[in-house]
Amino acid sequence: MLLKRGQIWHCKFMFSGVMHRRSLHTRKRDTAVKLESAFRASLVNGEFGIHDTHGTPTLEAFEAKLLPHLKANTAPRTYAFYLQNLKVLKAFAPMREARLHKIDASLIERFIQSRLRQKGKPLAPVTINHSLRTLRRVLHVAEEWALIRKAPKIRLLPGENEREYVISDADAIRFTDGFATLYPDTVMQFLFQFLIDTGLRISEACALKKRTLDRGVYPRSQRQDQKCQARDTTNTACTARSGECRHAFSMRLHLHWQRWTQAFNAPLSQRAVPHS
Repeated sequence: MLLKRGQIWHCKFMFSGVMHRRSLHTRKRDTAVKLESAFRASLVNGEFGIHDTHGTPTLEAFEAKLLPHLKANTAPRTYAFYLQNLKVLKAFAPMREARLHKIDASLIERFIQSRLRQKGKPLAPVTINHSLRTLRRVLHVAEEWALIRKAPKIRLLPGENEREYVISDADAIRFTDGFATLYPDTVMQFLFQFLIDTGLRISEACALKKRTLDRGVYPRSQRQDQKCQARDTTNTACTARSGECRHAFSMRLHLHWQRWTQAFNAPLSQRAVPHS
């Protein structure tokens, strides 16, 4: 429906249960009819996933707008990671010259195969996955900025060597001594070993009460199962599966509790876990 307010034409119509009203910024009725039709067509195209790709930039052209965004929203090392892998992506000519909406699973597979066939030392899956993670971030930003309708799903290569640093007992003692030396007025020197043994977050540890230990409850976080598999199996705190191990773990918690209580010289029955 066309409406004239003063000398300017406006349109008003219902689409998908939503009432749309807008000024057409024209005084001519013929122009207003065309503008209303274009507005309706844009709504229909969006409804069926049709996106205007006329102004979609290539990956190389999009980099100029992307880098300031990444620099402002990521840490310096993360920004350097993206910058390095963007150079790798641009080294593949079909990827560099492709418009963002043309980057699909087929082109991504061609990029992967070109990296696998690269001369010299074979590339590890993690090296190629770094470039795929960077491309995924690029396309998600393009989707957020409405440059493409939807970013394609990018599958990483399997076979990455996952490395997880495991804190040994010697490391724990060294860290605890360091906390005691550098920060003698804090509870971290007592809390650190407890966090290692339980896998609890600081907030979870601070929420514990004395009655938790009296009931023999095993205060294990959701991450504890994974941590227990990674830790040395000789550590009783990380093998708390049977009743005997649970008892040993409970005794260790009591030991931590006594150390904290002695440090702050407060009655055991009146204290909760000290906050950091």
